[in-house]
Amino acid sequence: MASINKVILIGRVGKDPETSFMPNGNSQITKFSLATSEYYTKNGEKQESTEWHNIVMWNKLSEIYKETIKKGIMLYVEGKIKTNKWQDKDGNNRYKTEIWANQVRILQKLESGNNYGNNSYGNNNSYNTQNNQNTQNNQNNYQNNNFNDSNIVEDEDIPF
Repeated sequence: MASINKVILIGRVGKDPETSFMPNGNSQITKFSLATSEYYTKNGEKQESTEWHNIVMWNKLSEIYKETIKKGIMLYVEGKIKTNKWQDKDGNNRYKTEIWANQVRILQKLESGNNYGNNSYGNNNSYNTQNNQNTQNNQNNYQNNNFNDSNIVEDEDIPF
């Protein structure tokens, strides 16, 4: 039986992205944190629980969004979970779980001071990519699909 590794998140960017290149210089990678919150009532008081997610964008997706995504922006992120395991200097097993994004959508209008809508890809706010993992070096290749401004979702359109 086949299995599925798919994550869909809607949340706010926790800090400005950091972009770097892999040692071979051929793969661009952008990382940032995304906060998702849920609300509930406990003992008659409204409570908030926030989860933080480590988001990773590779190559074309990284190139497209590295300058557009900023702290506080509401995003839709779709991708897969990847967990890395290593041993620290004391020999303890350490783990880091990341979301490798293959689709990102900005869910709000951005301030006029940035390059939103005026980038080299035309007037688009969303790019859908197909993930194709290269097993030798764990790099992703992405195929770009364009969307129009009708995909923008305002804060008041989101039901939470």
